[in-house]
Amino acid sequence: MKKLFLLRHGEAGTSPGRQDKTRPLTPKGGGDALALGPVLKSRHEAPELVLCSSATRTQQTCQNVLQAFENDAGHSDITVQICNELYNAPRGVILETIQAAAPHYKSILVIGHNPGLNELALTMAAEGAPTLMNRLIGSGFMPGTLCALECACDNWGDLYEGSATITDYLAPFDYNSPATPARWT
Repeated sequence: MKKLFLLRHGEAGTSPGRQDKTRPLTPKGGGDALALGPVLKSRHEAPELVLCSSATRTQQTCQNVLQAFENDAGHSDITVQICNELYNAPRGVILETIQAAAPHYKSILVIGHNPGLNELALTMAAEGAPTLMNRLIGSGFMPGTLCALECACDNWGDLYEGSATITDYLAPFDYNSPATPARWT
């Protein structure tokens, strides 16, 4: 059994004259990524391998999420691969990148972009709790959204669409919302 996490980068800013690939996270996007790491750690959901798009916003998301897994020396045991092919990749390319991962990795976190990540999550999740399936289908993948899938395979190369069970779906308001939303005050 393998565990696959699909994470859309945090909210990115827009800058006139800046290339899309170099757009950085907004303060909200950075804060969401910083908040997600401790949530994953508290659930014992540390990925062994991170496959991260080469865009600035995905790399910043990766750095912020992984801060929660650093030891006292500022290092973690998580392997990170920056993948040019994941930049704005369609779902098929994302799946091929995952399938190429070494089989000894039990869990992979992919940090990338929409619409590819959302489409891959939709086609991978064959089953799961109805509430999670409904959120995946109805909510899409806003920036900072994470979808967790259990994959019934021993080798990443044997992973195929429709072969996973969704086990979690977290949007930023699930893990980084104020204790008292403004509308309640």
